[in-house]
Amino acid sequence: EEGPTCRLGVSSLEEITSSLIIQLDDPDAEIRRHVAEVFTTLLDIQRSDSNNCDNIAQSTEMKSKVIEMMDDKFRTAFKSHRYTQHINSLLENILDLKKEISQRNDKII
Repeated sequence: EEGPTCRLGVSSLEEITSSLIIQLDDPDAEIRRHVAEVFTTLLDIQRSDSNNCDNIAQSTEMKSKVIEMMDDKFRTAFKSHRYTQHINSLLENILDLKKEISQRNDKII
């Protein structure tokens, strides 16, 4: 019997992030905008409980891992990409998300 799971695992989200982040440096502004929207949606999934983990502790751990992974990848991309407007917005979104999760954890404790 398998243990509890979340619908989107860290490795799946890391593959999606790695594949799409390259597109944030596409010369076509429309492509960059759409990719940023996809990333915003992925972050919103972490913000809500819509990843449907089997328990709160697993959900919190999963969110933290995903957010840290995305944060690392966006920071790396920010240094190497020519077009950084959307990356900067996504990094701000991640910072806000980290604060929200930290405040939620403080309320649980």
